[in-house]
Amino acid sequence: MTIIELTIKLIVTLVIAVIGYYLFQCLRWTWTNQIDPIATLIKIVKKAKPDTDFIAVRDPNRIYQAGNSVGDVTGDVVIRGDLTEFTELSNTQGLNRDVPFEYRRDRYQIQRIGSFAGVSLSVQSRGQMEHKESVLKNVLCKKLK
Repeated sequence: MTIIELTIKLIVTLVIAVIGYYLFQCLRWTWTNQIDPIATLIKIVKKAKPDTDFIAVRDPNRIYQAGNSVGDVTGDVVIRGDLTEFTELSNTQGLNRDVPFEYRRDRYQIQRIGSFAGVSLSVQSRGQMEHKESVLKNVLCKKLK
C-alpha cells in the first residue's frame, strides 16, 4: 500500500465518520422529541421556510386540544392506574372541560376538579414572580385508551 492510497482511505473514512455522526444526531433528535404529526404536515403543506421549524414539536409540560395548547402543567402529576391527578393546571382559558385533552401522547378526560381560581395569581418561585391565570387544582382525570 502506498502513502497516497493510505491517505485516500483515511480521507474517505473520515468523511464517512463525520456524515455518520450527523445522521446519528438527527436520529437522536427525532426519537427524543415529541413530534406533532398533524401540525408538521400542515407546516409542510403551507411550504414553511426550509429550516428546523418545519417539524412541530409539542411542549411536554402543556396540555392540548385539537392541536392547540390549552393549558400548562405547573404542578406534580400523580398516576394511579388509569386515573391521573394533576395537582395544578394553569392558563386554562381555552380548555373545554367536557372534551378530552392530550398530555404527553396520552388522552385524558376530566373527572373532577378540586378548585378553580379564575383570577390571576402571582406566585413566588425561584426568586421570580410567576403570572398564572385560570388555575385548576387537584384535577382528577381518567386516561382514555
